[in-house]
Amino acid sequence: MSTDNVVALSAHKDKPPVEKLPPFYWVHREYDRERGEAGVYFYRAPTEKNPNPAPVCISDVIEVTAETRDNDNESWGKLLSWCDRDGMPKKWAMPATSLYANGGAEAISILVNGGLRIWDEKAFIRYLKGQSHQSRLTCVTRCGWFKPAVYVTPVRTFNPIDKDMVVYQVNARVKPEPFCGTLDTWRDEVAALCVGNSRLVLAVSTAFLSPMLTMLGVDGFCFHYVGASSSGKSRSMTVAASVLSDPKEYIRSWRATDNGLEGIAARHNDGLLCLDEIAQVDASKAGEIAYMLPNGKGKQRSTKNGTAKEIQQWCLALLSNGEIDLKSHADSVRKSTYAGQEMRVINIPADNCEFACFEHLHGEANGALFADLLDKAVRENHGTAFNAWLDHLTINYDTIKEGWRDFKSAFLNSVAEDPSGQIGRVAEKFAIAAYAGELSSEITGWSPGTATEAAKVCFTAWIERRGGTESHEDNEIVERIRQTIVRDGARFQDVNKPCEVPTARIGFIDNDDYVIPAEGWKIIFAGLDARRAANVLQEKGIAKNERRYLPGLSRIRCYVIHRDSLAD
Repeated sequence: MSTDNVVALSAHKDKPPVEKLPPFYWVHREYDRERGEAGVYFYRAPTEKNPNPAPVCISDVIEVTAETRDNDNESWGKLLSWCDRDGMPKKWAMPATSLYANGGAEAISILVNGGLRIWDEKAFIRYLKGQSHQSRLTCVTRCGWFKPAVYVTPVRTFNPIDKDMVVYQVNARVKPEPFCGTLDTWRDEVAALCVGNSRLVLAVSTAFLSPMLTMLGVDGFCFHYVGASSSGKSRSMTVAASVLSDPKEYIRSWRATDNGLEGIAARHNDGLLCLDEIAQVDASKAGEIAYMLPNGKGKQRSTKNGTAKEIQQWCLALLSNGEIDLKSHADSVRKSTYAGQEMRVINIPADNCEFACFEHLHGEANGALFADLLDKAVRENHGTAFNAWLDHLTINYDTIKEGWRDFKSAFLNSVAEDPSGQIGRVAEKFAIAAYAGELSSEITGWSPGTATEAAKVCFTAWIERRGGTESHEDNEIVERIRQTIVRDGARFQDVNKPCEVPTARIGFIDNDDYVIPAEGWKIIFAGLDARRAANVLQEKGIAKNERRYLPGLSRIRCYVIHRDSLAD
């Protein structure tokens, strides 16, 4: 008899019923003297040559404990359970498609890698194909919030109502985040060292706020710690990453393509993404990537037949660091940044505290020794705080949402004159960091007000580094004309040398005046509103609108900028 039509059965009893006629599969969970090891056995049909064939063990014990599908009743799969050779229990929400491509090679590879022994691959795949179960679970292919108060991770669903309703299903077994120490030791040895250090407190608060963005309706953003080498900015990221995992494994590099970072961002949905050293990303694409990551949406792509693929989406908080900021990196290849980018990538000075990135060394003699103390604390204590935080968020979901509006209003009114403008939108990011830091005080052990004060200190530092509270566009206009004169001085023709016309001329020099005709003005402010640029610079007393006699152009209306008007 062919085995192609064998019906596979999973047993609640260890032995098959006497009346059961082969061929069939049976799971024997215990060692048996006659049969041998526990495992999945194939009972073959008798033949003339072999009227009483012995059952054949095809694999270790593995069972389907539920069937899975998404909200649209698509993406069907099976939840598999087994123990590896060390007796460690394993689970995998397997997409059904893994059984049908290349003879089930994908499923076999993942299961073998997970410690399952398989002796007959073809029989094993037939066994799994035939398995069914009455229990139904909802599967998702993206971590994060599935619905209000339900947060899904690769290994656990945080849901105070029913912890087994939703599972994470992808074409791979995802390992749980590594951890070391306990929540208490993390609180005493890591979080305690953050107290008195605004950059450390803000970084840890950012880790806690990462799953709150979606639930509170706040857009994604990036805190970028910028400062000199060995200033301590990387330690801030390391301490933040310790909330979730082992920082050595969790922190990623900016050195990746935009497509690669898109995939990484999707895997960190509703979580924290840590990217080290912004100078390693392609400067020509830095602005686009910095906009894409907080914006939460990847590129539109097509399938082979021309139909549109599903766009990858995510919502995340991003921690970044580097010796330069986004604008400086983009400027190195003459790429412009815009308000939308710089409102999402918020520069935190990381080298202007009393001890570079630190204000309080907790008894250590210098910043280097304190950094070493942080390294040791994080190495020995990590990966224990985030699960406790997700428990708190899901249990207190409604209360936390209700408290956000009043907290945000109080914070914004205390730091921003115009909470509705660009400054106010950035202040909102510091507000949610403060809110998360205050709510997580039972986990961190911080006193009330610690996170709020740190957020305010860092917000003030951002304002000072930015150069004040004026709009980004106004600052960009002033910086654009200043940089043009510094970098492109050779493109201005001396009015006293009418025969010496420079290549790609954009204006003229008349003693201490830079005289720029309308066409040159448009070139200088390409990508910006040239008319608005003129208004802004005239209001600031930097530019004047005059008529001038210019070589080869007669008397025309121009914008005139005196050399001294651009002095800092």
